[in-house]
Amino acid sequence: MIPPGLAYCAVSERSWKRMDETTSPRYYFDLPQGTKIGGERRIVLHTGDLAVRGAGSRAGVLSGDGQRRLSQGREVLVDNAELCARDDRAGAQALGLKLYAASPAAALTAICSPDGIDSGKIVKEFRRVVRCGGRQWPKRDERPALRIAHIGYYDYLDTIGILGALEHVLARVTGKTAAYGAALRAAQEVYARGLSSHPQIGGA
Repeated sequence: MIPPGLAYCAVSERSWKRMDETTSPRYYFDLPQGTKIGGERRIVLHTGDLAVRGAGSRAGVLSGDGQRRLSQGREVLVDNAELCARDDRAGAQALGLKLYAASPAAALTAICSPDGIDSGKIVKEFRRVVRCGGRQWPKRDERPALRIAHIGYYDYLDTIGILGALEHVLARVTGKTAAYGAALRAAQEVYARGLSSHPQIGGA
C-alpha cells in the first residue's frame, strides 16, 4: 500500500561492528556510510523519502483502523483481505470458473480461463471495461485468465465491481448468455457471513 522501493532491515550490534571491520566493496547497502550521514538514526540516504512518508501515512491509517493500536489495525487489514478473497473466489466459482491454486493465499486469487478460451482474450476484454495490469506468467499455456489482488486499498466495493465486470467479460469472450448477478450474489452471501464474524471490517 506504499510506493515501491522501501524495505525494512534489522541489524544487530554485532553486525554493525562486523561492517565497520570488513573491507569488501559495497554501495547501496553501505549501512555504515548511512550512519555517518544520518547520525544515530542510521538512515541510508540514496533515494528520496517518498516511500518512507508513504509508510508513515499508511501506518497512521492502520492505527486508525485498529483504534490507535497498530497490531489491531493489521488484523483488520488481514481480515479484510481474507474476506475479499473469499468473496472473489465464490463469485468466480459461481460462474463455473476454476481457481488456479488448490490452496490460495488471501493476498491473491488466480482464476483459470474457461476451457478453449485463451487467457489473453479475457485480459484484452477486461481492459475495455476496467483498468488492469498486463499478463506476467512464465508459461503462456499454463497462466491463469486473471489475478485479483486483495491486499491494500481493496474492499467490498472493489470486489463487487470486479465480479460485475467479469460477468460482462465472460459473456463477450465466450459468446454465451451471461448469468448476470450470479457472481455478485455468491460474493454478497459470503460477505454477509464474514461480517458476522468480523464486524470491525468497514467494507464499503
